[in-house]
Amino acid sequence: MRNEDLYNKEVEDASLIRYEINEDHGKELSALYKIYKNFFNRNPSEFRLAKDIVYYKGGWPKETTLPKAQQLANKIADAYMVLSYIGLDGELNDYLADRGLKIVPVIEDTVYTGGLLEDIDWQLDNKRKKAVENNWEELFDYDMPTEPKDLLTALMNRACDKQKIVCELADKIKIDKGEEVQDECDVKVGHFVRAVNLKYKVQKGKDISDALVKIEEDAEQSVESLKVFD
Repeated sequence: MRNEDLYNKEVEDASLIRYEINEDHGKELSALYKIYKNFFNRNPSEFRLAKDIVYYKGGWPKETTLPKAQQLANKIADAYMVLSYIGLDGELNDYLADRGLKIVPVIEDTVYTGGLLEDIDWQLDNKRKKAVENNWEELFDYDMPTEPKDLLTALMNRACDKQKIVCELADKIKIDKGEEVQDECDVKVGHFVRAVNLKYKVQKGKDISDALVKIEEDAEQSVESLKVFD
């Protein structure tokens, strides 16, 4: 390790900062969350999210980071726009209704024309046209619908079917095989999954030598970083 004295000093200084965060400010935040939890008898995570919305106004941790409120609003609005357009917003609306809430478009006509359907002239762009037509022909055995609503419905149905398969297979790796390996081989599930992902790259004919070196270096640096306690 280079500059070992500097490293030890920075670890010591940073640990004092972490101590202040956890033991002073963190404990006070925790107490605030407990007041919310016990006063309202509700999950404090909702207050924590609300606090983040009020505090994070954008520009952190990066200058381009959007305000937390805008991030949340964008996610909700974009998902609702897609779901409502193809008539699949019922479940979301039911859950909201159970909470006494409802999403109502401020200007209904612009929800789709000003968002989802704002730029659908894909045939005029050769790159987009090729991507749409080639991928459709690869995935579907019937002609592509001309109506945007029919197209989006087909995409959603196919995507959900495929996601179900992906999740089931991922569970086989992480749960079925991963937990067996952890019990029988004393290899943690996360390490097993990492090895599986590297093996996949080998099967694809990719060179993983750099990845292996990085893993070894990270392990060595992790051990070396703990020498401050020797």
